[in-house]
Amino acid sequence: MDWETIFSLANGFAMIAWIVLLLAPRREWLFTLLRDGAVGLLCLAYAAILIYLMFFATGGGDEGGPDFTTLQGVMALFATEGGTTVGWIHYLAFDLFAGLWV
Repeated sequence: MDWETIFSLANGFAMIAWIVLLLAPRREWLFTLLRDGAVGLLCLAYAAILIYLMFFATGGGDEGGPDFTTLQGVMALFATEGGTTVGWIHYLAFDLFAGLWV
């Protein structure tokens, strides 16, 4: 699966979760479903992609993985499709979690 497909699937999934939250607010079972289901799946996707980028992808730091200790290393990570996708999925998960919490 390519990065564009993963990016589009994550966007669509988060959009559906936001629409469900907007159309059926303040229901405890729905909050649980969205928190454990939608946010959980986005977090799982984030973790899986991050592990892939850190240990299996090349083009990052000295060992081949991304370098999170320097600004240049993080910029290099976000200059790749995989790095941008994982960053966006992290944003989607956190934003949905914050929306549920508020």
